[in-house]
Amino acid sequence: MRPVRIMDTTLRDAHQSLWATRMEIGDMLPILEKMDSAGYWALEVWGGATFDAALRFLDENPWERLRTIKRHCPNTPLQMLLRGQNLVGYHHYSDEICERFIAATKRNGLDNFRVFDALNDIRNVEVCARAIKECGGLFEGAISYTVSPVHTLDGFVEYAQGLKELGADTICIKDMAGMLTPYRTEKMVRALKDEVGLPVHVHCHYIGGMAPMNYLKAVEAGADIIGNGTTTNKSLQSDWVSPDGVNEVYFSQSELDAGTVAVTIVWGVFGGPPSTREIIEWDMVFNDALPESWGDATVHSADWDVLNIATHELGHTAGLGDLYSASTAEQTMYGYASPGEVKKRTLESGDIAGIKALYQ
Repeated sequence: MRPVRIMDTTLRDAHQSLWATRMEIGDMLPILEKMDSAGYWALEVWGGATFDAALRFLDENPWERLRTIKRHCPNTPLQMLLRGQNLVGYHHYSDEICERFIAATKRNGLDNFRVFDALNDIRNVEVCARAIKECGGLFEGAISYTVSPVHTLDGFVEYAQGLKELGADTICIKDMAGMLTPYRTEKMVRALKDEVGLPVHVHCHYIGGMAPMNYLKAVEAGADIIGNGTTTNKSLQSDWVSPDGVNEVYFSQSELDAGTVAVTIVWGVFGGPPSTREIIEWDMVFNDALPESWGDATVHSADWDVLNIATHELGHTAGLGDLYSASTAEQTMYGYASPGEVKKRTLESGDIAGIKALYQ
């Protein structure tokens, strides 16, 4: 089975989106070693607004924050978001400043550089790309996704080809506005895999609630890495009685019974003609009180595999129910699972047939 890697964005994008980038290093320290042992492809911990906010609002040295995180996370690559020629600021900097900044960042513990330009203008990426390759960093070229008459699939592929020519190691579809949809995700990933040939990383924001299904279609289409971007502004609590207009995914130590691994509550219309059926809202809760840990079971075989269980739960968000017959034991929607299991990571033919039966 082809592995799919996960990058965690909690320490950069999550609190930038949710808390105006106000998480202090003291808030991060208690969890760093656990995050380092989870088996993530990378931890995005720096860049974006974190540099500015640390100096302007938190009275912290952003360089010391980077060094501290690296000391506590020696086993997992650290990643940053770099705004092309803007670096971590709000205007263009000289080529020399870009080169020196990137070299210093690598020297202080950063491994992966995700570089984007809001206009997908390759000229604003060239200097940074060269500097990253010269200092031995991983260069992830990012496509800023949006919707307009000029933002076409062919245009995105052409831009990705330009990033490849600059030496990109991976290509990221950066859905910073939460506008990507599942089937657009599938088409983009397939096109990038077929025509560019680099590993594809999909990063979504959760504003419209489509991120989980985007990730599912991305994996089906061959994506190599997915992120865990989330944007919401309410306390997370599943809605057992009535929907509240927000899809939620979180871990809880108190909401689920001891023998329950995860639960998805779905609100929708599942009867009547297929054209009238719809998903209104869903909430997904993982049991964080289980005796075993959550992680990547291909790395730690005793763990509950997050991707394995999440794929099963995503089936519920599409309206599928659990299967309990022994003849369905290999299907993703089989209702039993165990620590170390990874076979639910990919939808099987029966699962896909169930979705088609609901909506076609």
